[in-house]
Amino acid sequence: MSAELLAAAQAGDADTVRRLLAAGAHANEPDEAGQTALHLAAQGGHLEAVHALLEAGADANARDANAWTPLFKAAYNHELDCGYAPVVKALVEAGAEVDARIFYGLTPLMLAAGAGEAAVCEVLLNAGADVKAANGQGAILRRRHQPAARGGGLCHGNRGRRQLRQFRQGAPIRG
Repeated sequence: MSAELLAAAQAGDADTVRRLLAAGAHANEPDEAGQTALHLAAQGGHLEAVHALLEAGADANARDANAWTPLFKAAYNHELDCGYAPVVKALVEAGAEVDARIFYGLTPLMLAAGAGEAAVCEVLLNAGADVKAANGQGAILRRRHQPAARGGGLCHGNRGRRQLRQFRQGAPIRG
């Protein structure tokens, strides 16, 4: 049943996620890479599935084999070149650690700012993320990344500004 839950979460099938959880599937059961259903739903930006998993007790701070939490997965998906501000907000509200660190001391804010995800940066900053946090080599957000962390989104031209405007207006954001 856990393989089904992982597949449903990855596909964003919230109804199946709820059905499997009600039937006894474990929300925190990891796959072979240590990813839970919450990691997979967050990575795909599947907000309804994320809510269903969190309501069932999924751990917002679970770490996969590479120490990534669901928050990192939602902050920026490199395969799809986008972050998911509404999912980041849901994870933060569920207690996700905003200044968690992965390899080289990278934080979710550093990851999102480096990718130009202005709306994600705004959510993280509103949640208290440390804009002056240093990575493992002592580097902080580079000057070219700081506008994204402050809502400018200059790393990806106008995309970051458009995302931030959409987020502030309550519109769904995807890439």
